[in-house]
Amino acid sequence: MGYLQSYRTPGGQRRFSVEHIEQFVRSLQQNGVASREERGQTSFQQRAAG
Repeated sequence: MGYLQSYRTPGGQRRFSVEHIEQFVRSLQQNGVASREERGQTSFQQRAAG
């Protein structure tokens, strides 16, 4: 998809830098993408605890 920059290890695994992931999350928040809670969904931890 190309939303995050990554690199491949010699074994073929994709790796992402923390900085790129944090920048991507910030861009989603700035663009008004709703969080799970705002969409009425709960996280796995909330379902498991309840």
